[in-house]
Amino acid sequence: MKKITLVLILLSAVSLLFFLTGCTEEDSGMSIEDRIDAFVSDLNGSSSTRAGIFKEHFHPDSYSYTGSEGTIDSAFETAGQNYSITSISGSGSSRTVVIDGDSVSTDYGSYTFDMREEDDDDWLIFSVYDNDNTIYSLPGTAP
Repeated sequence: MKKITLVLILLSAVSLLFFLTGCTEEDSGMSIEDRIDAFVSDLNGSSSTRAGIFKEHFHPDSYSYTGSEGTIDSAFETAGQNYSITSISGSGSSRTVVIDGDSVSTDYGSYTFDMREEDDDDWLIFSVYDNDNTIYSLPGTAP
């Protein structure tokens, strides 16, 4: 009886281990809103965090995937901004996002994020527009 109990406990532990290693956040994908939130959070990061922002958040087919960190730094200042999302609205693969920052020298406001699904339920940024001016997009895709 003790051997059977020991075997059952061991099998349960192994099953639990397989279950836990198979259920990672990476496997579950990221919703549109969660991706935008993560992008804005990374805007508040250090230079090293910003260096990976394109590969982390932009779709591989986006022109910005091979991106220029200088472009993102000119669109969103780097020092002490404390960016935050005021609101997200929209449907389908496009969201209008109001972003606020601490800077008095920059007029932050409404941005349009066009998203693409990479894998099941894993959404990535394809392009970002500010008042109809392209910040990041494939050439020729401005609205």
